[in-house]
Amino acid sequence: MQRLINGDLVEVSAGLSFYPSGATQNPPTAGAALAVTAAVQQISLPATLTRAATVRIVNYGTQPIAFAYGTAPGLTMANGVFMIPNTVETFYLPAGTSKLSLIAPGPGSTVYVSVGDAQ
Repeated sequence: MQRLINGDLVEVSAGLSFYPSGATQNPPTAGAALAVTAAVQQISLPATLTRAATVRIVNYGTQPIAFAYGTAPGLTMANGVFMIPNTVETFYLPAGTSKLSLIAPGPGSTVYVSVGDAQ
């Protein structure tokens, strides 16, 4: 099966669910990480694409987190996109998005992000 990934027509297996940008470079630029706290923080995405893509978010730790696209100083646990601890999800990423805003009830989780294409 062929898919358009990062502007290239690529042969992929049917089981491929996420193709990260920047994973084939040396050194890799496929991911970024941030220890999330109770204050709103921004994480710069490892790739800013000029077209819509997906972002894979891993919430590793003991705290739930909430996120919003871009710089969102008014982000709270109640008004952001909520993720429970120790989960991995892939979300649509609007074109040109370079940052995510993140918050947690307190310390205890690290968020890992990768930009790419989902099948």
